[in-house]
Amino acid sequence: MVELVKFKTYKKYRQSKFIWIKEIPSHWNIKKVAHTTYVKGRIGWQNLRSEEFSDTGYLCITGTDFDNGSIDYSKAYRVSKERYEQDKNIQLKENDLLITKDGTIGKIAIVSNLKENATLNSGIFVTRPYKHTYLQIFFYYVLLSDMFYSFIQYQCAGTTINHLYQNIFEKFRFPLPPISEQYQIASFLDYKVSKIDQLIQEKQELIELLKKKKTTLITKCVTKGLNDNVEMKDSGVEWIGAIPFDWKLSKIKRDYEVCLGKMVQPEPLTSTDTCEYYLRAANVQDNYIDISDLKKMWFSKSEREKFQLKKDDLIVCEGGEVGRAAIWKGEIERCFIQNAVHRVRGKKGKLNKFLYYWLYFLKNIGYIDLICNKATISHLTEEKLKKMPLLIIDIEEQQKIVDHLDYKTSKIDQSIQEIQDSIDYLKRYRTSLITAAVTGKIDVRDWEQGEILNKEAAHA
Repeated sequence: MVELVKFKTYKKYRQSKFIWIKEIPSHWNIKKVAHTTYVKGRIGWQNLRSEEFSDTGYLCITGTDFDNGSIDYSKAYRVSKERYEQDKNIQLKENDLLITKDGTIGKIAIVSNLKENATLNSGIFVTRPYKHTYLQIFFYYVLLSDMFYSFIQYQCAGTTINHLYQNIFEKFRFPLPPISEQYQIASFLDYKVSKIDQLIQEKQELIELLKKKKTTLITKCVTKGLNDNVEMKDSGVEWIGAIPFDWKLSKIKRDYEVCLGKMVQPEPLTSTDTCEYYLRAANVQDNYIDISDLKKMWFSKSEREKFQLKKDDLIVCEGGEVGRAAIWKGEIERCFIQNAVHRVRGKKGKLNKFLYYWLYFLKNIGYIDLICNKATISHLTEEKLKKMPLLIIDIEEQQKIVDHLDYKTSKIDQSIQEIQDSIDYLKRYRTSLITAAVTGKIDVRDWEQGEILNKEAAHA
């Protein structure tokens, strides 16, 4: 938990027997979800098929429609009136609190501004407080706290958490102050969290501006070069525009060797097969290889010769985030490639790093998504990669462009990372503040809305 600036605390506390709560103010209660809350998931119509979703009819809310604690109704699927009426227990009402129980467990949203009939898919619980038990907004913050996450971890210790069962959720016990304090805590958190979220939004917008600056820089350098006074000519391609007079338009296959990786082989087929590490699309991030979760499979002798990586190879995603690329720097001694990635090697006089920047340009102007038909399952086939356009540039000029971009983009990337670190801190601070308030670690009964956001969050 991030350390909080000194807030006022309660005078008396008592110990709880529940490890996810620990201690609470002495006058607070501890209540069980089963005793305080109406909880329902979709039961009456489990066999909903994807082809039953439509653009008309009644709203069917899924976890993907959750947007920072609220619901984006414009993204929701729709189902027929007959399907909607099959289960009245999950027909939504204003101020319902929804929580995901599959996929990303514990995402929450409050139903507000509901202007038409809506129901749920099977991955969500709807919850409502029984009369006079608690404020829904207070319970919303309880479920956002580290306390609730700790409860899930405790209940699912030693297992892979991929589903929150209703009987488990109903066992959750949480601190419950008097209604007047719930209101004050919720008001305090509404104000503080909105200020923190505003800071986060501003920083995220700054990151987007820096990313655009990076894209503009790379685009200019790989299509126009470094000399603003050089004679230009028409490239013949509208989206490339004018290029330096001595540059030529070619295709990647004429200057680079492209090799698609091997299909996954989980078992040896011959006595000479060896089990080796390989790269898949998930390992290829923007300009770096993530080796924290490398997988292994079996390779024959000829496959080891064909698919082994060498230092400075360019790795390009065939599937997943198509076109994303990074240079292999020899992170481990022996590594190979799976068929979700391409290995690209420059022929004599061609730099892999220049091609990395060229692919960055193609990806960020939307060219790669266009040729891969991103509207469906997207793949950058070996043939598509080989046929991509490429500008032919003298090796010395390639190196100057690469050196310039390495220096400039590293500065931008450093700024982006610093801002992202600040965002991550603010998110941890927000969670810590919520947890402290709903567990009574801080006393906000005397708080007034005119108070400014504390300095620790404001200057993060």
